Amino acid sequence: MYVTDALRLISENTARYAGGVYPKARWADIIHPPKEETRTAEEIVNYMKSRIKSSKLRHNEYYCMQDIYDELYQKSKAGGKFRNLMRIITCENNIKLAYRNIKNNTGSQTYGTHFMNIKDIEQINVDEFVEIIQRKFKNYQPKAVKRVEIPKERSDKTGPLGIPTMYDRLIQQCILQI
Repeated sequence: MYVTDALRLISENTARYAGGVYPKARWADIIHPPKEETRTAEEIVNYMKSRIKSSKLRHNEYYCMQDIYDELYQKSKAGGKFRNLMRIITCENNIKLAYRNIKNNTGSQTYGTHFMNIKDIEQINVDEFVEIIQRKFKNYQPKAVKRVEIPKERSDKTGPLGIPTMYDRLIQQCILQI
């Protein structure tokens, strides 16, 4: 469950529960609350944000990327200019972290135009996988996206959704992280 999904659920249920207070049982499947009493929508969202942030931080530290991110952040705050970011983007730990972040995403089970999902990539040796991604970065050309029509909320209409290939998602995630 993502924070945006929680916010959507909260806004949908605001009319049902006066004052924005939700019974604990309503959220039991989404969050494991540490308290017995009911919590406000704001408390639930803050709790979810802290869980997501601590999880990402733990992953960043596991792959030794947090120090690099902190250095880049400090340099950007000081108005520094960046050169040779591709060295960081294509480093082995950044690629492994991108894989982990994509794997945790529910969309990773969706097939793109190459008919691959995260389960297919799991079968590849880790070193071989890192090498494949690094090679793709040398002359990266995004592949065509799979177009799917999805229903819009509270409407009979549908909207387009583009689903990139799994390798394109991983490459985009590597860049996004830096």
